[in-house]
Amino acid sequence: MRQCPSPKFSATQISKNCEIEIKKVQGKFYGIGIGPGDPELITLKGLKAIQKSAVIAFPAGRRGKQGMAEAIAAQFLQPNQHKLPLELPFVQDKIALRAAWQTAVLNIAQHLRQGQNVAFIAEGDVSFYSTLTYLMWGLKATYPDIDIEIIPGISSPMASAAAIGQTAGPWPIATAGTAAGSAPGEPGGIAARPAESPVEAVIGCV
Repeated sequence: MRQCPSPKFSATQISKNCEIEIKKVQGKFYGIGIGPGDPELITLKGLKAIQKSAVIAFPAGRRGKQGMAEAIAAQFLQPNQHKLPLELPFVQDKIALRAAWQTAVLNIAQHLRQGQNVAFIAEGDVSFYSTLTYLMWGLKATYPDIDIEIIPGISSPMASAAAIGQTAGPWPIATAGTAAGSAPGEPGGIAARPAESPVEAVIGCV
């Protein structure tokens, strides 16, 4: 059977035999949001996916330090799981960024082609301004039949609202003497107010 080409960001023409070979050996790729920092805020579904993945990928920390995503999930990682730190620089140089994304995709793909499940973890929610987007583009460009599952996480705006004991929206507040069942604007009812909390202001700017 022909040897399949290495993954590239541009769509690659793969022979029929190669597609069959890749499909047989390819593992599953998970994109998992692991929340804003508290390990207890990792969802049960996300934790189960982490535990059944042979490879755990995450953005590498800076200056040799542990990255945030790795630190959040550290207590749940097992010795037999392979840790795969990905160098994903915070720069505006498009050439450097593309090179980093392509290298990350190559590193992930080599495990998927061995039939190993790979979980990419990132803080917050992985569909909300996350590097997962670029990794998915790269993987799908070469492996259109790749099995990808995205597991959402708790994002920082939602966690911030909970931390300060507020809801995350410009909900009306009850005034003194509010009559039960009264509609907003009615005598004795609920007085609506504009967004004033820091949480509402942040969400309004997103």
